[in-house]
Amino acid sequence: MATDPSYRRKGVGRALINAGERWLRDRQIPKVQLMVREANAAVAPFYEQLGSRRLRASSWRSG
Repeated sequence: MATDPSYRRKGVGRALINAGERWLRDRQIPKVQLMVREANAAVAPFYEQLGSRRLRASSWRSG
């Protein structure tokens, strides 16, 4: 999932995350795994602000 740059810092990402979490809760799904690409590490503080915490870092390469 991504937010178009012109909509960043306007609450759109937060609304998307909140809606997704609400959908999961309504279906009694207790956990969700968030994966962030290393190239997008700048978004980590946003997720931390929403209550996520970093568990570990992994690197993957296809091919």
